[in-house]
Amino acid sequence: MRGSANLSSARGSALSASWGWGLFLLLVTPSLAGAAEVATQSSQDFPVTQLGELSITNLRGSIEVTNWAQDKIRVLARKRVKADSAEQARAYEASARVFHARTPQGIEIKAEYGRGLDLAGRLKERRESVVAMDLLIQAPSVLKLRALSRAGEVSLKGWKGSAELKTQSGKLRAENIAGKDLTLWCEQCSASVRKSQANLHGRVGEGRVELFDFAGERVFVEGKKIEIFADHVRSPIQIYTFARGRLLATELDGQIEFSTREGDVEILQSQGAVLGRSETGKIKVELRKWSPKGERDFIESIEGSIDLKFPENFEGQVDLKSDSGQLEVVHPAAVDRGTFKGSLKRGWSRRGLNVSSKKGRVRVSAFSHSG
Repeated sequence: MRGSANLSSARGSALSASWGWGLFLLLVTPSLAGAAEVATQSSQDFPVTQLGELSITNLRGSIEVTNWAQDKIRVLARKRVKADSAEQARAYEASARVFHARTPQGIEIKAEYGRGLDLAGRLKERRESVVAMDLLIQAPSVLKLRALSRAGEVSLKGWKGSAELKTQSGKLRAENIAGKDLTLWCEQCSASVRKSQANLHGRVGEGRVELFDFAGERVFVEGKKIEIFADHVRSPIQIYTFARGRLLATELDGQIEFSTREGDVEILQSQGAVLGRSETGKIKVELRKWSPKGERDFIESIEGSIDLKFPENFEGQVDLKSDSGQLEVVHPAAVDRGTFKGSLKRGWSRRGLNVSSKKGRVRVSAFSHSG
């Protein structure tokens, strides 16, 4: 990507485009009398003359965005049409287009359906979703990105700007992200982030969230009914909150907070500070190194059990409480059933961790690197 001065000096409109038709196929489905399927592929290039936002909308198909080192955007559109005849298929295929425009914020790319059809044709096309279109887009990664789909997959790879990915019921995937912020939003979907240095805000109504090899300044994942799988997440601030589901995490590093109503929590082979609450779920935490957040952190459950493992050279104080009386402390630093201490650093006399469960069992043991 050349500097903004070079971009501004480029001649012509930011959206001066040229179309190239790459493929046209017509298939008649033999099992359905008179039915026809059409697949087409087209590409479009246009230059980028200013930095800003790239907004992509495709409500009836997938969006795939990748980085390339050119001062233009390439859009490859793959259309799929199912109609009653070859003639109708061609008409419906022509009615689906990629719209592009320059906005005050930057560049907008939008898949539109039903253009040029009469009222009956538009109603049929909308009701039966006759045409679907997948967009493959190559663009300079310094642009701020917004990508929205309704039921398709939205994926992003090799991006240096901030990005926002949204879908209602598709998939969200991001890999090799180096921008400042990454936002994922969906009502029901699976979301995956790999090798990212961005600040993450993930909001998933129902589904699954996967985080692998993450090194942003903060991670915030929230949902209603979700499963969260995190591995090698090294972020100073990590917050996971969900009503139902599960958090399974390994090798986290940072200040780790969780909140759930009915979900189970497992944080294994990690280091930093861990604090949070579950009403009915089980809590299991293994810390290779403990670095308390403040004077008095907490881990608590109302009905679920709590199983904590600290290193043998633990430094600090942990106060344990179980209203049901189910306390088990098998740690070398144990003082009594309700307290155990390690060698306190200077200034740590008031710092520690409160662990409590009203109805569940509380157990504390030494962490073993062999498992």
